[in-house]
Amino acid sequence: MSLLTKVAPVLLRHLGAYAELLSQDLARGRVAFARRFGVMLVAAFGLAGAFVMVCVAILAASWDTIYRMTAVYSLLAFFVGIAALAGAYAGRLQSRQPPLLEGLQREWQLDQVLIERVLSENDESRN
Repeated sequence: MSLLTKVAPVLLRHLGAYAELLSQDLARGRVAFARRFGVMLVAAFGLAGAFVMVCVAILAASWDTIYRMTAVYSLLAFFVGIAALAGAYAGRLQSRQPPLLEGLQREWQLDQVLIERVLSENDESRN
């Protein structure tokens, strides 16, 4: 029980510090996500409009020819390729992103070592 009275104030301070680290990590992640999402949304709308116009132009140019179905299938293959490239790029972005709650995890690992040390010293003092 005496150990608990000694450790309780320290634990309370650390809980406050953890809450602050959690808040900072979440704020940093939210800002980065909002920035990426906004840029990607604008780019997606621009590209979608351009792709629609290109598709209309290709189909209009080839409609009365024997290449009409070739144009349709080529556009299909093109869009599947774009989707595959976007998926690969999203995976690369995800791998570069730092882990969620990185600061909190780092501090918790340091505190685990400290807690183990305090508990082992308390066990040694009993013997």
